[in-house]
Amino acid sequence: MGSTLLLNADCSPMEMAPLSVLSWRDGVRAYWNDSYYILKTYDDWKVSSPNLQFDVPSIVVSKVYRKPQEFAKLSRKNILIRDQYRCQYCGIVFHNHELTLDHVHPRSHGGRSTWENLVTACKPCNWNKSNKLNIQPMRTPRRPSYHEIYNQSKCYRITIPDPAWQEFLNWPEDLLDIKTTVN
Repeated sequence: MGSTLLLNADCSPMEMAPLSVLSWRDGVRAYWNDSYYILKTYDDWKVSSPNLQFDVPSIVVSKVYRKPQEFAKLSRKNILIRDQYRCQYCGIVFHNHELTLDHVHPRSHGGRSTWENLVTACKPCNWNKSNKLNIQPMRTPRRPSYHEIYNQSKCYRITIPDPAWQEFLNWPEDLLDIKTTVN
């Protein structure tokens, strides 16, 4: 357990890639700060203080609607999703821990860490490319929209701590694992 799903005021996830979650402590804190209301608590998990016993929130909803972002956040995970876990130089699909991020225009030549300059690369291809300018990826990198990353991410398996989250995530059941742990 340990996670609280964070939903927007319309009960949609604040973020999908990566999934918007809070630690259970931050979920309780947000509730007490009057920023969120608790939609669902974990069935068999309570925390207590000398004066109070409290159900741990599984799902919290913002009291204020926040407009979704137009573009996905630049992150390693989102670049892996955009490039479909495929080395952009040799075309082979890898596990996330086997891939690196490569600057198409190397940093040593003034390249920056942007959507348009970062691609996934296996370690041998990244090593071979090094800081060369004449080797280009198979696909030109571009900045994806939030919805593109969200839809592409639904092709991959995720693990959630509470089955109640599925109603709000609308994730394919065959790619969803529910891992509950006893505290």
